[in-house]
Amino acid sequence: MVEKTGRSIKVLGGRALFYVNPEIFGLDAVLNAAYVLTDRAYIVIDGDIDKELIVEIKPKGKANPKKLALEFGNELISAQVYITESENNAEITEAIVKEALAGLSQSEEEQKEDEQ
Repeated sequence: MVEKTGRSIKVLGGRALFYVNPEIFGLDAVLNAAYVLTDRAYIVIDGDIDKELIVEIKPKGKANPKKLALEFGNELISAQVYITESENNAEITEAIVKEALAGLSQSEEEQKEDEQ
């Protein structure tokens, strides 16, 4: 029996298929979201990275496959937001690290001068 719960999830007996639009979610986000569920579900990722990815979610125990698929969806959003924000803030992060390292380098030089 196939239960359709929306455009992106289909429940087939004891497993769920989650269809991922790669124009919205990147492969890294899919992998991160899948990893979060690996303690509770077997995950298989298939499909075409340019068209559609299919994530099969099969519970390891008696968990509800639909609920795990919905949780996967939440994790997918979270992972994609994190990746997007990291990319958006990359220049700021790099500038902060450079400034911190420059300050550290100056402190080491001052210590050497004080020792002499």
